[in-house]
Amino acid sequence: MQLLTLIYDFKEQPNLGVFGSALTGLLLCFFGLFVFYKNKKDLSQNIKNSKIGMAIGLFLSVFFGIFAIAFFTNNLVRYFEVVEVYDSKKYKIVQGKVSNYHPMQKGGHGDRERFSVNGIDFEFSNFVDTYGYNNAASRGGAIKENLFVRIYYFNINSERGNVILRLEVE
Repeated sequence: MQLLTLIYDFKEQPNLGVFGSALTGLLLCFFGLFVFYKNKKDLSQNIKNSKIGMAIGLFLSVFFGIFAIAFFTNNLVRYFEVVEVYDSKKYKIVQGKVSNYHPMQKGGHGDRERFSVNGIDFEFSNFVDTYGYNNAASRGGAIKENLFVRIYYFNINSERGNVILRLEVE
């Protein structure tokens, strides 16, 4: 039996970057509210411009508020689906040597790190948030060709592929 080192575990280090878009939307919502109230305060000085500014601020606030709520709700539901998979042990386990390894380019956003373990394919990118491990070797990640690994994973859907919930390496 191989002596393995734990690199990533979903329960110990959840990748919550997927909530970043919701946070961005929320910040833009508050910016819209700021624009609205700033223009409302200036209403007595320049009615036409202030009303336009208020309308723009209100639009930004409502639009990005809806965006933030929708994104947060969707991601929260998915997050708890992953928690359910992890807690009920509905994941699969594969172990063996990494093969067909294609690293992600150092600065490239369009490329993903890809590899296989015993015929099971994995791919991820530091720039695409998942609920699992997504730390490419070009950014300090652990995966490399011929490395012996044990991966606990599940498949969210065909678009996202296999999500790594736990990674152990030799």
